[in-house]
Amino acid sequence: MPPALPMLETVEALLSSRFGAPIRVLRAQRFPHYPQVTRCALEAAGAAVPDLPDTVVVRVLRDGPARSGVARLHNERAALEFLESIGSSLAPRFIAGDGERIFVSEDLGTHPSLLDLLLGSDAAAARRGLLAFARGLGLLHAQTAGRAAVYHQRRARLDPADDAPEGFTEPGRVEAAWRRVRDVAAQLGLPPPRGAGADVEAVVHTLTEPGRHVALSSGDPGPANCKIAGDSVRFYDFEAACFHHALADAIVLRYPYPTGGPVWRVPPDITAAIERTYRQELAAAWPNALADAHYNPGMAAACAAWTIVRLERLPRVDAGPDRDHWTLLPAGWSAPIPTRSRRRQLVAIVETCIASARRAGTLQAFAAWCDDMVHALRARWPEASEETPLFPAFDRGSPAPD
Repeated sequence: MPPALPMLETVEALLSSRFGAPIRVLRAQRFPHYPQVTRCALEAAGAAVPDLPDTVVVRVLRDGPARSGVARLHNERAALEFLESIGSSLAPRFIAGDGERIFVSEDLGTHPSLLDLLLGSDAAAARRGLLAFARGLGLLHAQTAGRAAVYHQRRARLDPADDAPEGFTEPGRVEAAWRRVRDVAAQLGLPPPRGAGADVEAVVHTLTEPGRHVALSSGDPGPANCKIAGDSVRFYDFEAACFHHALADAIVLRYPYPTGGPVWRVPPDITAAIERTYRQELAAAWPNALADAHYNPGMAAACAAWTIVRLERLPRVDAGPDRDHWTLLPAGWSAPIPTRSRRRQLVAIVETCIASARRAGTLQAFAAWCDDMVHALRARWPEASEETPLFPAFDRGSPAPD
């Protein structure tokens, strides 16, 4: 269903003002799964406008309590304008907006997302996509390192804003989650986290005192929020844009499945390759990214923080139901609709955290408690012991995990 006519009239007025000529919207098409996002085809009503794009993407303010509010549109605008100002092409260009409800940006086209490639049938394309994603993420962090003040000044011009990051790096977030996790473990009769407190304090210190390891984050740098064209990537959805520890984003290279999605895995050799690619790009700003002694402890801390925050969900995951359908699928998907096991995903998150801590040789008390939790949760949830399948692109024998 196309957007309401009054909104289209506002879009036309904004674009006409932006390009200095009457602009008409010829067609409008909603994005699947994203009712607040529309692709609009344009034409100049009079003389040709040389720099008028054929299409634009229009976002309207979300309704409801989740991820809503004009501040999110302002976050995105500030991020896109900031990136363009430093010469980065890793995100769409901001084109126009009314400052209240409507946001118009460059259309990145119909290229596949990384998730589309991972759920596809071409292993080589999926591998190239993963490498492009990792390269782009490292480049984004290298390009924006040390420039937080510039972004915050631009963001403040739109409206007063809190400079603190959102999500699991928000100040106090991990500490509050850890208190709840300890309480929940006791309530459910799960292993108590004896001796892990000092490690959690170290995790918090790493994220809240990142030193020079701060870079721009979209707030949600997942495989669905990008477009892959050959060997390049462009990211979108900067509604939760913030500056925080770069490795808080980089853990997506170890947790490539979407939050809440089915648990798939990438072959180990490809996982190693994409992290090397990310580190090589990041090293332009932080040469110590190439040193395991610096990089691995940071990744372990970021993985631990994410694990603690996800473990807050224990009561809801334990209560069930465990499975439902995953419908964020590429066009032309012909296999059965995948179902997701929240229990299997939560255990997989904890297992990745353990592996990260052991690779770094840090957070050993926390990792030992996580290991106890994995054994206890597998005994409690039989589905959590199921083998984690490869992404369909790498395992065409199992295109849709059950």
